Amino acid sequence: MKTIMNIVVKYTDADSRILSEPFMKLPSRHKLPDYYEVIKKPMDIKKINAKIDDGKYADFNELEVDFVQLCKNAQLYNEEASLIHEDSIVLQSVFTNTRQRLETTDIPESGPEEGPKSEDEVSDADTTSSSVKLKLKMKPRSKGSEVRTSNRRKKKKHVSDDEDDEEDSNL
Repeated sequence: MKTIMNIVVKYTDADSRILSEPFMKLPSRHKLPDYYEVIKKPMDIKKINAKIDDGKYADFNELEVDFVQLCKNAQLYNEEASLIHEDSIVLQSVFTNTRQRLETTDIPESGPEEGPKSEDEVSDADTTSSSVKLKLKMKPRSKGSEVRTSNRRKKKKHVSDDEDDEEDSNL
């Protein structure tokens, strides 16, 4: 688990920018009070690492649930075209692909001190986001673990009971 998180935390883009920096610690309630109104399950990398250190994850699936939550929070709160939104998509892909590689023993379980750090070091297969020009040399995702490339919020149609009955009769 530490190996996966170390690789995610050290991952850099082509400009040597560390993508994980804004995800390390949650924003303060004082600076972004609306964040805590929008985000119901706040999560950051510091909290994930503490849970790993405390032995609170029974398996990789539990770790992945928290990491995906962290990414989904960033995608929900931030605009689709924002850098942090795009970085969350890339980091989720790095996490998932690193996990798959680890589970197929491509990465030693003792954990590399130096993991893949940039898109140049892990190239050859397109990432799951078409809006992110990044290549990862990793195995394809299993069914059901795809990263959404769009976070367009669909407006829920509010229908009164009368309209709902009318719609049912039109079926």
